[in-house]
Amino acid sequence: MTSAKQPITKKGIAALFVLGFCSTPAFSQIEGNWKDRESGAIIHVYYQGDSLFGEVMKAGNPQDEEKIKGKKLMVLRNFVKTDSTSWCCGTVYEPKRNITAKGRLTLMGDSLKVTGTVVFISESHIWTRE
Repeated sequence: MTSAKQPITKKGIAALFVLGFCSTPAFSQIEGNWKDRESGAIIHVYYQGDSLFGEVMKAGNPQDEEKIKGKKLMVLRNFVKTDSTSWCCGTVYEPKRNITAKGRLTLMGDSLKVTGTVVFISESHIWTRE
């Protein structure tokens, strides 16, 4: 029995593209809404150009919600992707303490580790995908 080689068709190419796209896990994307486990706040993370930003969409409690009503509260600014799961060189703003720190982000499946460093002191928060 001999097998003849079949030419690659447009359907075949499209099928390979779809299979490749579907094999990429959805959680490899950092953009979207994240919930800070500690405060309960919802943060919308998005790209603007090549930089990553995060804006509070909903505070974790009614008192804080009233404080941010009508304001644009940015908690992540100017992060640059360093590899498939890491971003660096941006700033993290901690509104409760009014502190801005050098930041690092690490994507871990459906969790995002947000680390801020001031001088030699680092603190991390875990956000979960909403």
